[in-house]
Amino acid sequence: MMLLGVVLHSAQPYATWTFSIYTAFHDTAHTVVLSGLAFLIHLFRMPTFFVLAGFFGSLMWHARGTRALLQNRVKRVLLPLVLSWVALFPLIVLCAAFTVLGGPKGVAHIVQQLHSGALLAKNNLTFSQLLMQMGLVHLWFLYFLMLFYGATALLLWGVRQLPQKIKHLADNAFHQIVLQPIGVLLLAAVTWLTMVPMHPANKVTTGIEGTHAFLPPPAILLTYFVFFVFGWLLFRHKHLLSRLRDRAWLYASLGLGAAGLYAWLILHPPVAKPHLLQVAVASPAIWLLSLGIIGLAVRYFRQPTGLFQYLSEASYWVYLVHVPLTLLIPGLLIELSLPALLKFLLTCTGATLVSLLTYHYWVRSTRLGGLLNGRRLAPYAFWSSFRKFEKPAAAPIEAGSIS
Repeated sequence: MMLLGVVLHSAQPYATWTFSIYTAFHDTAHTVVLSGLAFLIHLFRMPTFFVLAGFFGSLMWHARGTRALLQNRVKRVLLPLVLSWVALFPLIVLCAAFTVLGGPKGVAHIVQQLHSGALLAKNNLTFSQLLMQMGLVHLWFLYFLMLFYGATALLLWGVRQLPQKIKHLADNAFHQIVLQPIGVLLLAAVTWLTMVPMHPANKVTTGIEGTHAFLPPPAILLTYFVFFVFGWLLFRHKHLLSRLRDRAWLYASLGLGAAGLYAWLILHPPVAKPHLLQVAVASPAIWLLSLGIIGLAVRYFRQPTGLFQYLSEASYWVYLVHVPLTLLIPGLLIELSLPALLKFLLTCTGATLVSLLTYHYWVRSTRLGGLLNGRRLAPYAFWSSFRKFEKPAAAPIEAGSIS
């Protein structure tokens, strides 16, 4: 899910409709194909991520308890959040300014505008307003994760006070929700309720509303928390993963169909205020795609290759550092008369390669790699990347991804 973030953000400058910080720059080369790609990825990527985050958080909690879980997440989520934000926020601003002000030909103009404050003044912004507007940039999900771990710790304390009979009923209810196909509609109904307070969808704002704010809207927090809690409970009932595996293609196909209908309702609203109708289609689309993708992963990636393992270990770093690259590279390509899809491929490939190279040589076997991956990892032997792993020895739980 993290690597899909590189694809999503690389597509933004060349999509017909764009959002977030990428609205400040829109290449003259653009295509509706990348709008559709960005729309689809945005619909399921973060909900799926939070399901997985809840699943693996529950794994650690069952193995080590609440204190160890929170200590681990402070080290591997909160600390990277703070360090990354301090390092990347000014870099993102500079890369965005480079591209917005014309790329290589505008470097002198960039220096003058930044030094004089003219760039902020032109947009009626002070630095503090820029800070609040950009907020946590793409690191908001780490902030959400820390809030969710804290909330879950409180919930676990409260659940311990409940009678065993109530806990047993809750377990059975969750079991039936996953076991029965109609359970997806119940999950969608909950998400529908949490999405109703959000702004109506349009070409720019689709799916679960995004936020970079230090004080995010409660509706957005609650919507993602539902996915996190689902993943947490799914670990307790992990035998039900076989159901997701068996229904993977059904859920994914229905999810694509619902996503297509949702897109049509946005582009061709049938009523004056279509928000409730759009959300009623978006919520099952999000759940069907998320559960379908998890089911497909269980079905086809039970024995990953060495390359797949490597990319999984690198994905945290790649996601942290890719945004400045997806802002900088479009500026380097701005003067080239190339098709939008080719510029997208160059941006995506360039951002991925630079991120992976820095991970391989500067992160993987260093203290920073120990912080992100849970332990320092040995240098990777690329010649064996396509061989299947033999069954590995049990590894420390924190060695996996942050999810």
